[in-house]
Amino acid sequence: MDDFLPNLTTALSAILDRLKSDPHELAARLARRRTPTLSRPPRAWCLAIRASDTRINPATAICSPAHAAYPSSHLSPGLKPAYAPHTLTLSRPLLEKIVPPVYITPPGDDHLRVARDLGRHPESLRPLRRTGPLATRTIPLLFGRRGKPVPLVYSRSPLDPNNANHLSLPDPHFQSALSDLPNYLPESFQQDITRIPNFRPYTLRTKGYDALSAPALSAVEGAQLRFRGWLFLCPACNRKVKILYHPLPVPNIAEYLNLDPAILDADAPPAPPPLFACHKCHRIRFFSRTNVRDAWNHLISHLSAGLLFGHEVPKPSSFTQIRQRPIRPHLNRPPSQRREQILLLLTTTPLTYKQIAAKLDVSYSNVHNHTKKLYHQHNVHSRQTLTLAINPSISLQNLPPRKPSAKHDEVIRRHLAGHSRPQICRDLGLSYNAVNHHLKRHNREARAKLQLCKSFSKASPTNNS
Repeated sequence: MDDFLPNLTTALSAILDRLKSDPHELAARLARRRTPTLSRPPRAWCLAIRASDTRINPATAICSPAHAAYPSSHLSPGLKPAYAPHTLTLSRPLLEKIVPPVYITPPGDDHLRVARDLGRHPESLRPLRRTGPLATRTIPLLFGRRGKPVPLVYSRSPLDPNNANHLSLPDPHFQSALSDLPNYLPESFQQDITRIPNFRPYTLRTKGYDALSAPALSAVEGAQLRFRGWLFLCPACNRKVKILYHPLPVPNIAEYLNLDPAILDADAPPAPPPLFACHKCHRIRFFSRTNVRDAWNHLISHLSAGLLFGHEVPKPSSFTQIRQRPIRPHLNRPPSQRREQILLLLTTTPLTYKQIAAKLDVSYSNVHNHTKKLYHQHNVHSRQTLTLAINPSISLQNLPPRKPSAKHDEVIRRHLAGHSRPQICRDLGLSYNAVNHHLKRHNREARAKLQLCKSFSKASPTNNS
């Protein structure tokens, strides 16, 4: 982690010196800022608020009407809360209170107090105490409480109260601090959000319902509606969501060092919309280290605003694979029937992915994902080699034909004519990775054909007469 920023700065200075002499490559890298990959804001640089946060109430925020948002803990004994839809005004002082991380001092704290600091119900900490980041030990008669032993919870790392799953902070390589994110908003920031109660039937296992559908469910036999938290109405799409996000501009390291080659405003990184909305409207990109190669490229591309790729910056030894949930293989699970159907169609018919998806009534991505797993399982890279791996006795004439691609043939023709890869990129308007992908595919097919010819020559007897 200590060498991350120096390595990033050194690689950025080296690539800028090379881009000054290659305007085409400079234009291509600046154009990456307008691609869907970099236009999606990362979760590490987003403010997040939960609708069911118990720290949001009329005592800490502006709620209209106020009586519709008072929780039962803030009412006198004997009074029942009147939960109803209301308007919540988000402001910077409120965000400064509910966004910063929560620290638990050793040796631990009472689970009731930790739940209050996180803005959660104490029962919601049970799965986090069982398999999550909260270590628990029970002490009898703690704080003078009789009965069952009192749980004492502790966490070595700070907790993100607005992370709905595992309370973990964003990746530290993004250089974002939750306590500093509200400072990027103006002092006069305000936004009105509609919050509605979420009622669920107590005896029926059905989806969540709000107060508007409560009269319809009251007629269901045995259905007793109970309050189960709050939901936001997204200001953009009017969907009912649990969490709203406010993306912030990711710091541009090149601009911070006065090395950004962008001259026009059109070449600057696009600014995200300055309002709270759901993750689908903002197209939030969640960062994961399950795939280290893609995660590193994603991180470097965002921090350099598209000027660098992941392979151009040395990866520190601390950047390793991290899984929030351990892999649990199902040893006795039967094989996927859908994958067997796709394998049969891939090896016996010339149907395309789209035609296979229509025939099996599945999505295109489903067929594509199953095909990738089949390639990895049989250690092949193309459909023809997969067919040969499944049916070694099949002849070349019976193989399904490869899908023709004019772009692929043009790349190979120019490569055999002696054109360099950057020249092919400029002439055909392709990225360097796309040209490299076409050439790798050509080399794989050539090696497969050569290996096939060698196997046939060894199998057939030589005629010396």
